[in-house]
Amino acid sequence: MKSPEIIKQVLQIPITNYLASIGITPVNQAGQQLFYCSPKTNEKTPSLAVNPVKNVFYDWSGEGKGDILSLVQYLNGCTFLEAVQVLENYQLNPPEISFSFSGQSSVCDSTGVEITNVKPLQHQALIQYVEKRGISMKIASRYLREVHYETKGKKYFAAGFPNDSGGYELRNPYFKGSISPKGITTYTVNSSKSVLLFEGFFDFLSALEYYKQPTMPASVIVLNSLTNLSKVIPDLQRFGKVSAFLDTDEAGRKAFAKIKSSAINVIDFSNTYNGFKDFNEYMTMSRTF
Repeated sequence: MKSPEIIKQVLQIPITNYLASIGITPVNQAGQQLFYCSPKTNEKTPSLAVNPVKNVFYDWSGEGKGDILSLVQYLNGCTFLEAVQVLENYQLNPPEISFSFSGQSSVCDSTGVEITNVKPLQHQALIQYVEKRGISMKIASRYLREVHYETKGKKYFAAGFPNDSGGYELRNPYFKGSISPKGITTYTVNSSKSVLLFEGFFDFLSALEYYKQPTMPASVIVLNSLTNLSKVIPDLQRFGKVSAFLDTDEAGRKAFAKIKSSAINVIDFSNTYNGFKDFNEYMTMSRTF
């Protein structure tokens, strides 16, 4: 018989972490709930719902519901004690790390954040994530890194896009943030008289995919945030032409107007992804791999 203390410990294991450890990743999110394709069926529409905050699940395609012990019993067809043993083994040999969606802030700065490892993009969950966003590994592996970090005693990892100041823009399926120092990212082509301007790095990567280029023939500036626009106006003025790939929303329109009013020869390329919020949304909807 397992002690109450052991049962209490295994009940604290995040369901999202356990599912990730057996290769099951969420398909989409609605509010606090993550939705997975149930491994009990061959469904294409996700029916397994997980609330990471409450750490409970419900399978709309079957009768499974409850805490993580109920989940292990449901997926493995095992007894309660066998489920406890499965989770004990998981605790003894956990996967290197998980996205740890539960409790992670949507904004991350350098306060209390320690980068523990930066390496080539190789975690399967991150590869699946960038590919779902329309970016092939051929492009992603060239520009992105796999960043592992700790904050408030918890471990996380994400796809990281380095900026010129030594910080990273971070993305994974549940998180959009950065590790300071924040800043722009530039790729300079010597003697280039034109520059391509992007708001976010996924838009930049989308352009590389769209034009089937591993690199751009002109210099590139990725703002990483529209708050950096004012800082780069003097740099943009030094180029004979600026090709702007900004968002099609109001903020993007205002940013384009600001550039144009600064005596800059700027061309709006957002018509390339007309009908979509940004270049990446267009590529995500039209990806072919």
